[in-house]
Amino acid sequence: MTYPWPHVGRLVAVTPPIEGESLLSLIVRHVELNLLSRPGEVLEEVDIRTATPGFMPFTMRDSTADLARALGCREDEILSRIYRQPTDSRHEAVNFHGALLERRFLEAKVRRVSPQALGVSPHHRAAWMVRALSFCPESGELLIEACQACGCTLGWTRCSAVWRCDRCGFDLRRSTTQVPSRKETAEAIAAARLVDVRSDIRAAELACLPAAFRSWDPGQAFAAIVEFGLASSTSSDARAARNQAVGAGDFSSFTIADLAKGRRFALDWPESLAELAREEYARTGSTSVRRCFGTLSKYFYASTPPSPLRDLIRDAAAAALHEARVPAKLAAAVVKGGSTRTRTISALEVERLGISRRELRRLEGKSSTFVARQTGKGGTTLYDLEAITGLKADLEGSVSLQEAARRLALPAYAFEAILAAKLLCPVSNPDVAVVAAEVRVTQESLNGIIGALEAAPRKDVDCVGLVDGCRRQFHPALWAMILAALLSGRLPISRRNRAGKGVFDSLRVARAPLAELLGELARQPIAPNVWASCRTIAAVFGVPEQVVSAAVRAGLIEGDLLVRTSRVSLASAGAFDRKFVMSDEASELLGCAKPKIWGELTSRGLRPVASVCRHSLWDRQALERLLNS
Repeated sequence: MTYPWPHVGRLVAVTPPIEGESLLSLIVRHVELNLLSRPGEVLEEVDIRTATPGFMPFTMRDSTADLARALGCREDEILSRIYRQPTDSRHEAVNFHGALLERRFLEAKVRRVSPQALGVSPHHRAAWMVRALSFCPESGELLIEACQACGCTLGWTRCSAVWRCDRCGFDLRRSTTQVPSRKETAEAIAAARLVDVRSDIRAAELACLPAAFRSWDPGQAFAAIVEFGLASSTSSDARAARNQAVGAGDFSSFTIADLAKGRRFALDWPESLAELAREEYARTGSTSVRRCFGTLSKYFYASTPPSPLRDLIRDAAAAALHEARVPAKLAAAVVKGGSTRTRTISALEVERLGISRRELRRLEGKSSTFVARQTGKGGTTLYDLEAITGLKADLEGSVSLQEAARRLALPAYAFEAILAAKLLCPVSNPDVAVVAAEVRVTQESLNGIIGALEAAPRKDVDCVGLVDGCRRQFHPALWAMILAALLSGRLPISRRNRAGKGVFDSLRVARAPLAELLGELARQPIAPNVWASCRTIAAVFGVPEQVVSAAVRAGLIEGDLLVRTSRVSLASAGAFDRKFVMSDEASELLGCAKPKIWGELTSRGLRPVASVCRHSLWDRQALERLLNS
C-alpha cells in the first residue's frame, strides 16, 4: 500500500488514544477505522513484522516514533503503553503505566474483555491485561476470554475490532457474565486502584494502607496483596498448588474473593500475620518457621530474591510469632534491627531472676502456652517477658508437694485426694509444673489451712493423737476426709503440741468423732479402677518400695511394673493388707522386738505363708485367733 500524501506509513483515518487504553486496543481501533483485517497490516506500514502482535507492548520500544506517526499521535502516548524490553525472567518488574509490576502479572496473548464496559466504550482497557484481576474495575463484572458463540479463545493476531470475536465475528457486547457480590467486588476494586493508569488514584489507594506499605511502589503493594490473598485462602490443601501456579503466571484460580481477602490482610497488618501464624500452628502443629506462615514461608528461603515484601515479612515474623504464641525459632539473619526485643527478655537476664537455663530448656519442649525461644540479632536467645514474669511470681508463690507434706506432716500419697477434694489449690500456670517437674500448690492455700487449724477452738474431750488413731488405715481418701472434717469443725481439736513437729503430728482430736469417720471410710469401697504407684503403697505399708514390687511380681498384688512408672490396684492392695500381716505389724501387735517375732510366732505354732523380698508374710486371721486366745 502506498500513500499519496508525504507522511509515509500514516493511515487514512486516525483517532486519538483514550485514557487507560492499551496499545493493542489503539492499533485495533485503527484497523477497524481503516477497514483493515488484522493488526499486522498496520504494523507492516512501519516495517514491524510479528506473528504475535500481543507481545508488542513488551518488544517494540525502538519503533515507537514510526508507530506514533502512523497512528497520528504523540510519541509519549505510545511510550506510556510500552512496558519493557524483552528478558527471560517472569519476575522482572516492568513499568505498567507508572506502577512496577512483575511480567507474570500481565497477559499478552489472550484478549480479556468486559461486555458491559465494551457497551459503554468499545476499546480495550489496560487494566484487563492484569491477570490477577479476574473482573473489570470499571463495570465490576467478570472478564471473559472466550467467545460465547464459538467457544474460541479471544486473541489479537486476527482481531479487526475489540468488541468482535476474531473467529466467528460474534458481538462480544451481547455476551453474558457473572457479577460477584457487592462487598467483595468493592474491596477488590479498591485493591485494583493500585494498578490504575492514573497516578493520583494509585497514590490515594496506597495512602489507605498501613504505614509499612506507604513507601512502596503501588505495583509492589498490589503484588503483596495478591500474595496475602493466596496465604489467607481457606482451602489449605490447594494453597501450595495455587501458589506454584501463580508464581508461574497462571492466575486462573485466583478469584475476586482472594483479592478482597488479601486487601483485608494488608489493612490488618501486622495483626493479620500473627493470626495466620496462629492458624497454621493449630493446623500443622509445626514450629518450623518455613511452615508457620503458609505460602508466605517462601520468603524465608535463602534463594528468595530481595524485595520489599520479603524484608517486611522477615522483619515482622518474630513479633508475629510472639503475638501468636507459636514456639518457633528464628535464625539471627532473619531478624532485622533487634525487633524481637520488644516485650522479651534474654536467657541471661532470666538466669539472673533465679530460673536456670536447664529449666528454660524444659519449657521449649513441653510447654504449650509458652513461646519457647526466638533467636534475635547476634544469636541472643529471647523469651517472652510477660510469661517469664508470671512464671517467676508463680514459682515464688507456690510450694512443692514435698514441702506441703513436711509442713502438714502428711504422707505424700494423700495429696492426690486432697487436691481432688479442692482443699489445696494447685498453681494454675502450666509452665510452673514444667519448670519444677512436679505439681506445686499455692502458698496462700497452704497457709490458709495451717492458719485455720491453729485458730480452731479447743475442746476438752476424750482425745487421741491423730496419727496414732489413723495408723494402718489404707484408704487413699483418709487424710482428705480428716482434713475436711477438721476445717468444718466436725472433728474437734482437743490439744496441740507444736514443739518442732508438723501440724498433723501435733494434733490431738476427739476420739469418738474420729472413730465415726474411720467407720464411714470403711464403708466406702475402693474402686477397682483406681491405681497408685508402688511408692504410694509402700508408704501405706511402711515397707520399702521393692517389697511391693516383689509382691506384684509374685502375683500377690495386682499391678503393672513398667520401665519408668508402676501402678498398683488399690483394691488389690487393700485385699492383700486384709489377708497378710508383715513382720513389722506383727511385732507391734505382739509387743515384741522385730528380730524376735519369728521365734515368737513359730513357738506358738504359726508359720509364714509366703515371703517377698526377704519379708515374711503371716496369715492375718490365724494371727488374730492367736491374739484372741
